[in-house]
Amino acid sequence: MNDIERLYKCRKTIIEMLKDRHYNIPLKIQSLTHNEFKNISNPTSKHCKTSILNFSIQDKHLPTIHTQFILLSKIKSSIIVDIIKRVKLKDNDRIIFVLKVKPSTQLLKIAKTYPIHNIQYYMINQLLFNITKHTLVPNHSLETDIDTIKKQYSITSIKQLPVILKTDPISKYYAFCPGDIIKIERPSITSGAYISYRHVR
Repeated sequence: MNDIERLYKCRKTIIEMLKDRHYNIPLKIQSLTHNEFKNISNPTSKHCKTSILNFSIQDKHLPTIHTQFILLSKIKSSIIVDIIKRVKLKDNDRIIFVLKVKPSTQLLKIAKTYPIHNIQYYMINQLLFNITKHTLVPNHSLETDIDTIKKQYSITSIKQLPVILKTDPISKYYAFCPGDIIKIERPSITSGAYISYRHVR
């Protein structure tokens, strides 16, 4: 798989991820074919438009989200800071950085100065395949009917439920936050579906 194919698959996974977060993706962002992508983003082309990798989505019901690819072998923290300033990241806005290399300690420190998932780092290799499409990964969704779950399990606090960490790849994919209740549906031969719940910590 060459670099162009890797970037194409990576961008495709991001679009799928944002759809799963209930974003409405504009057609001009999701309709790009592999050949069109190859022609536009080919780094050897004199008319290379690398900006095709980056996009922002505004949704009146969801936080504005930005996607930024940084294809450098070494990334200074100032680059991240400059991009955050350029997109004018507000309190509830989110930004996904896609990197060639593992984020440094300094980059991770920048993310920690913002609320959980407001700044996310992904390496290209992590986005070549959509983890939610793996046959062994059950369906995860946000549950809002907390009172019913408490009655069903005879508990007084959601903290009595089993835990899924905020750093879990699934939590990161869906941007689940601490305190959220996650419904997990697994196929069952006898009942059709086995349902369990986790709270995010």
